[in-house]
Amino acid sequence: MKFGVIAGFVLLGMAFIAAAAEMAALALSGSVTYVSAYTTLTALLPNQFGAVEAFVVKHIHPLVWDPVIRTLFLLPGWLLLGLPGTILAWKCRPSVDQVDDGDDDQLPYETEYVPRCAAVPGFKRLRRYLSMEGDRRHILMHEFEDDDGLRSQAWQDLRTAEPFAICDDADGAPAAYRRAISDG
Repeated sequence: MKFGVIAGFVLLGMAFIAAAAEMAALALSGSVTYVSAYTTLTALLPNQFGAVEAFVVKHIHPLVWDPVIRTLFLLPGWLLLGLPGTILAWKCRPSVDQVDDGDDDQLPYETEYVPRCAAVPGFKRLRRYLSMEGDRRHILMHEFEDDDGLRSQAWQDLRTAEPFAICDDADGAPAAYRRAISDG
């Protein structure tokens, strides 16, 4: 995945350079039309580009070169580089689930915390939300059948037990909210 993002940004950089070169060529020539990638490559690399064409025609198939590749090369170079670069950078970017979270070693959430919460009287469910930005990585929403679970000794012991005591509260937390609509 990381290679895809890097390759995408390299292609986007090359697309930016191709667009700048095309703008400069258009300004010098006074033309208002775009410069195709084929025109650019044959002007910059006449011998090498002809060798690539001969290789594709001889070793792959003539129809791959003309009409497929030749038709693509009628587009501007910045588009040929920028479109796959954008797709690679977007599709290969790390999602929230792939972010390396070093705090997971310090707080064994699934193996210790969740089972201990389930042992608290009146506990119904726990939801864990991952922050996209900011200092606080997670927020935990605990749901109890009633307020008695929040006042129970088991809950108080869990909140002060090691290693869970390292989870300091944000401003305004802990807070209790009542469900306005019942489950049914």
